[in-house]
Amino acid sequence: MRRYNAYGGQAPTDGHALHSPARRRGATWLEIFRHQVAQVARFYSTHPAATAQTSPPSCSVSSATDLSWLPSSSVDYVFTDPPFGANLFYADCNVVWESWLGDVTDTDAEIVVNRSLPTSAGGKTLDDYEKLLAQAFNEIRRVLNPGARTSVVFHNADDKVWSALLSATDSAGTRPDRRSACSTRCSAP
Repeated sequence: MRRYNAYGGQAPTDGHALHSPARRRGATWLEIFRHQVAQVARFYSTHPAATAQTSPPSCSVSSATDLSWLPSSSVDYVFTDPPFGANLFYADCNVVWESWLGDVTDTDAEIVVNRSLPTSAGGKTLDDYEKLLAQAFNEIRRVLNPGARTSVVFHNADDKVWSALLSATDSAGTRPDRRSACSTRCSAP
């Protein structure tokens, strides 16, 4: 997932496409790690206010459908990029990394449309997709402060998938602001 650069160094591939580049440069994990640590060190050396936090940042891994670890009305802004229907199965894409970490995605909770399997074997319909999205948007609405905003980045060529997304935001009680053709922003009423 690293792009070759003829002048040295490497850069992550952009976008969601998985591909094999025509020219490859092998970069060891140690080289990449050192580069990332150097970038973070440069940031903190030039932004001292970022180190003056009263409490350390925290990170949690959970499903968007269950943010119970966050108190209600405790978040000022949410940026979300929900799965695009049946376009990409993130659990399948991450199986190598997750196996190294020893924790794999529960595909039953993955918000996708999966027509390749019958529903009895874990397949998901468009209705299943909409229900899971609605659960996620309900949790987002619950954790948002009054007047806070959410940005939703979404792309799909299928109007039925778009309808499922908009129905999910409606059923969660969020108010879409459709001023931009490229994105839909939702905020709690």
